[in-house]
Amino acid sequence: MSIAFWNARKRQRRNPRLEFQLKDPKTFIFKTRYITDQTPLASFTKLSRCTYEISKDQLSEVLSIAAKAGWEVIPIPDYVEEALKFDLNKPFDEGFKDTQIWKKMFQYQRDGVHMVITKFDGRCIIGDEMG
Repeated sequence: MSIAFWNARKRQRRNPRLEFQLKDPKTFIFKTRYITDQTPLASFTKLSRCTYEISKDQLSEVLSIAAKAGWEVIPIPDYVEEALKFDLNKPFDEGFKDTQIWKKMFQYQRDGVHMVITKFDGRCIIGDEMG
């Protein structure tokens, strides 16, 4: 890379922004990037120098602070929001345990099938390598 490239990169203005992540369905984590004055965010739980944790109820407050300050907001991807709609605690059908194939499985195989049925609603590919 040439020196001109690196000098142009140094002069490039970096936009202040908030980058959101999902900790669990009720908790968000956001990181501040290129924000020097973080005093408007003092009321939120600070995890590290530029990382904060908020509840789902506090999200609108953070977004209004960002709008007033002119910060860019990097949202959580749509596929993550879609994944939150799935219910992960479906009951396991005990009738499946009466089949012959269930009785011939090793315990780790049974654990895998149980997880597929309860957590993924039976929609999963189980692959096993022979040998």
